[in-house]
Amino acid sequence: MVKVLAIAHFCKGERLLKTFQELGCQTVLLSRADLQDKPWPRELVEEVFFVNDFRHRRDFLNAVSYLHQDRDFDVVAPLDEYAVSTCATVRAHLALPGLCEGTTRKVRDKLTMRCAARRNDIPVPRFCGFNNKRQIAGLMADSTAPWMVKPRSAGGSVRIHKLWSEREVWELWESLGDKRSYHLMEEFVEADVYHVDTVVHEGKVLLEVPGRYAIPPFDVWHSGGVFCAQTVPRKSKTAQDLLRLNRRVLEAMGIRSGVNHVEFLGRGEDIYFLEIAARVPGSNLDQLATASTGVDLYRESARLQYCAVTDEPYKLDKFHYREAGIVQCLAQQETPSLGKVGELPELTWTWCADYHVGVAFASPKASRIDDITAELLDHFRERHLAVLPASDSPA
Repeated sequence: MVKVLAIAHFCKGERLLKTFQELGCQTVLLSRADLQDKPWPRELVEEVFFVNDFRHRRDFLNAVSYLHQDRDFDVVAPLDEYAVSTCATVRAHLALPGLCEGTTRKVRDKLTMRCAARRNDIPVPRFCGFNNKRQIAGLMADSTAPWMVKPRSAGGSVRIHKLWSEREVWELWESLGDKRSYHLMEEFVEADVYHVDTVVHEGKVLLEVPGRYAIPPFDVWHSGGVFCAQTVPRKSKTAQDLLRLNRRVLEAMGIRSGVNHVEFLGRGEDIYFLEIAARVPGSNLDQLATASTGVDLYRESARLQYCAVTDEPYKLDKFHYREAGIVQCLAQQETPSLGKVGELPELTWTWCADYHVGVAFASPKASRIDDITAELLDHFRERHLAVLPASDSPA
């Protein structure tokens, strides 16, 4: 029996835990003490433990080592993006297989991943660390405002600053104090934001779904609005360019196996690498890949980790690509009703709970996806959309 240590910084990952259970694994869940009262799916795990804080390396390694005295672990599985680095640290400490600390740094640290991309001649917006004053001044001299200042290890659009003048840049630099070196600065590129989700096994890409955000996630996070994304038609030049560059990124970051989410900027014929995450995409974006292919990325993530420590060969079930879309937003209603749009035959997933509303849909025709997207955007904006101030926390 495979023994799994699942680590969560937030109350997430139920579908991953469910797949481990279906595979016959015995799972121990480890999370933060301040999340004890969250609705954890305890029926999917054998035991649940909590530590005071994952930020103190020695303390959580001592806690894991204590558990390890009487328990064997074969797999250390992150249940959210912030747990990816924690799991790599635990694997190194217990000498277990999986994503190592060096590779993890390239998929979690936004400065390190940009440096790795640049070393491999992958186009990236101009950037520098947000610590050295000479480098910062040089970047501002070589590019025009606005500039983006980002935490190196925060997920998505959390705590990103968009600065419109040199004065604003130096004011932020001053205010960050000792936290400056944990940030990076880059030129802002006015462009479409694309993404590619992949399943990779032993260096071979088995599934790749290219998509485009209708509105950049930064704008939705900071200004509110309806989150929307669509697949990029696979036969288009843009899709083929994205897939080629995506494979170069995976190779540059040393990704051999796993589910990955890579984001790009596209301006005219030019495509730039933005960032990578070695995990299932957040914000329910996995439902776009599922609508397009029928493949559950959470299930495949668990299966890849399971097969890596057993004699069972990994094989992805047959699938075919369709064009797909996803639309979702915060809702004014606790349990929103989709009304007539909920009867569309193309829908593959719906979410109407906890002041959220969302749908995913698929069709062989890209033009049909465009029509459904336009209809849903109007419907959500008129009947459901709620806007809250941007949060400093991803969950």
